[in-house]
Amino acid sequence: LVVFTVGKDDNSSMVSSELGSAAGGEGSMSSGAKDILRFLSFVAPYFNPSNSGPWTFPLGALLHYLSYELCHRIGTTAGVRVLEQSHPKLAKNLQLAEPYLACMEIPSREIVGILDALLPLCQQALYSKNGHVSRAGESALLYLTQIDPAHIAPPFLDFATRALDVSSVNLSHQAPAALSALTRLIQPSLRRRPSVLLQRLPEILRLSLAGIDSNDQNKTIRTLILYRNIASWIPIGIGPKRASVSGSQLNNSGTIRLGNNITESIRGLSSTMEYQQLLQSLPESSLLYQAGFSLSLSSEDEEEQLRLDMLVEETALSM
Repeated sequence: LVVFTVGKDDNSSMVSSELGSAAGGEGSMSSGAKDILRFLSFVAPYFNPSNSGPWTFPLGALLHYLSYELCHRIGTTAGVRVLEQSHPKLAKNLQLAEPYLACMEIPSREIVGILDALLPLCQQALYSKNGHVSRAGESALLYLTQIDPAHIAPPFLDFATRALDVSSVNLSHQAPAALSALTRLIQPSLRRRPSVLLQRLPEILRLSLAGIDSNDQNKTIRTLILYRNIASWIPIGIGPKRASVSGSQLNNSGTIRLGNNITESIRGLSSTMEYQQLLQSLPESSLLYQAGFSLSLSSEDEEEQLRLDMLVEETALSM
């Protein structure tokens, strides 16, 4: 219900300075978005891994479900967009039957603000002493990464990689959680911008070998799960061979396929000029800001595609 109220109040007053900084600058926000940001700022200290108590598990569950509902709403928005483009009459009738679908879209300012507030909490929850909260942080990170993997995945991939480095003595206790986080980030990273993961994967493979430890069953299991997930998504030993599929080969067996371009529709939500400008206005300490803006190059560009082929081949051989 809280997520449903986001973006519903177009006449809201100017956001306060402390909440505006989290949303990429001052500007109008719905009352629902301001309530979420205000609440998250209040409970943020309780997510510290060393601050455990009876509040720890409820906050972990809240983070999980809040991230899920945000991802669900943005996915619904993308689905409605695709349906309007491919089957406008069906979309119109569906909105008549379910009127709330016509006002599901969340303004870019509020998406950036909420993501910027949730990501640090995911980072803290990953390393919680409570195993349930740690897994809730992993799930929340997975949901949020589906929204904008190009900007969310890189800082978490780098953070997890640093935790695996043997020279990072102060982060060694975070290795099991880092391995689980890497496992969660593989699929969304490859789906939207493979180079984000592929250019880091050889180093990740090298550092994660130390995770196979006969004296630490937990870390060994997480390492093997990571390898299983990588091998499920990336070819081993040889580069990719593309096969073109003609329209005649797509047999729908008399059914109508809806939502073929939902992933591209979600990508469009985070590719607008307004969204990019809001990211640039975030403070440098923001996890979203740390991803950099060199990722704006289109993956359809011929040079980028050639670079991607080389990365896949190099990664496959390194495995």
